[in-house]
Amino acid sequence: MYPVNEIFYSLQGEGFNTGTASVFVRLSGCNLRCAFCDTNHQPHTMMSLPEIVDEVMHYPSAPLIVLTGGEPALHIDDKLIKALKMTGKTIAIETNAADKDVLVKDAIKKIDQAAAKGILHKNNAARKKSALTLKANAAE
Repeated sequence: MYPVNEIFYSLQGEGFNTGTASVFVRLSGCNLRCAFCDTNHQPHTMMSLPEIVDEVMHYPSAPLIVLTGGEPALHIDDKLIKALKMTGKTIAIETNAADKDVLVKDAIKKIDQAAAKGILHKNNAARKKSALTLKANAAE
C-alpha cells in the first residue's frame, strides 16, 4: 500500500520532458519542510499497486508517468516500479535528493543491473554512471 495524495493528468512543466503529456502520481509525505512547497503532505489515500496502475491507465494517451510528492523516494520500491513499467509508459521521478548519496548509489546499482542484463550497453552504462556522479558532486 502506498500513500497517494493524488493522481492526475497534465503536461510536464519542467525539465527534459517539458510539454509531454503525463500522469502524475503524487505520493504523500516529505522529509523536508520547504517554505515554498505547494503540496499539502498530510491528506492521502492508501492505494494498492493494482489501484495505482488502474488509475494511471485511465490516461492512455500520456506516455510518461511522473512520480512526485512530497518526496516520492520515501515510498518508491521495486514492486511499484515494476508494476508501472508494465504499463509501457516511461517513468520519471521528481525528488529533492536530500539523501543524494543513497539515491546516487541506488541509481548506479540499477544502471549496473541493466548493463548486466543486456538492457543497457556497457559503454552507455559507464557514461550514465559518470554523468550521475559528476552531477551529484557538483551539487555539493
